[in-house]
Formats: sequence, C-alpha cells, structure tokens
Amino acid sequence: MHSFLEIKSLVLPVYIGRTKKERQKTQDISFHITLGFMQAPKDEKTDQLKNSVCYFKVCEKIRQLTSQNTFSLIEKLAFETLTIIKKDLPSHICVRICVHKIKAPVPYLKGGVSYTCGDL
Repeated sequence: MHSFLEIKSLVLPVYIGRTKKERQKTQDISFHITLGFMQAPKDEKTDQLKNSVCYFKVCEKIRQLTSQNTFSLIEKLAFETLTIIKKDLPSHICVRICVHKIKAPVPYLKGGVSYTCGDL
C-alpha cells in the first residue's frame, strides 16, 4: 500500500534570479511537495498528530529557508528544499519537490518555469 501527503501551492516570496538585478526584489515561488509513504502511516488509524508528518512544520521549514537565503537558480532552491525536508523524516518516506517560478522574466512565457526533484 502506498499513501501520499501533498502540500499544494505554498507560495512564498523568494530572492531568486540569474542576475544581481533580478535578485534585488522577491519573486513569488510556488512549492508543491509530495510525501510518499511506503508503509501506511500510523495516523491513518490513530488520528493522532504525534503519529503524523506535520505539514505546518514542513511549510515553516521552507519559509525559513527562503527568508534567510538568496538563490540564483530554481534547481538549487529545489535541492535545498528537498534536503531540509528529508532531514527529519523517517527513511521510509520519499519526497518529491516541485518549485515553480510563477513569473519568469522571459518574453512571451506565460506559465512560468518549474523544476522537480526527489526520490519519489
């Protein structure tokens, strides 16, 4: 049995960009995080927060990362996000991160740019 917890559209202001000028102002970045449980999580049966992955804490870790750092590339931001999330999770939980730069400064590009990484 596989179970998934998805955190969708966590949008945070991030100092990110290829040039120094682009990094002078924050840009909205959307995070989509999928946690894959290879074993059914205990909280499915216990209904207890102590047995679950607290998605508030996951979001707060990402917020802290983005508020304390500047990034040139979404690839680096995605990798750092993956690293901080996996750090405190049990090894049977897999993670996939999608980082979406909503308004990339590219003429005619309307849907932004995304980068996905993880072990799921």
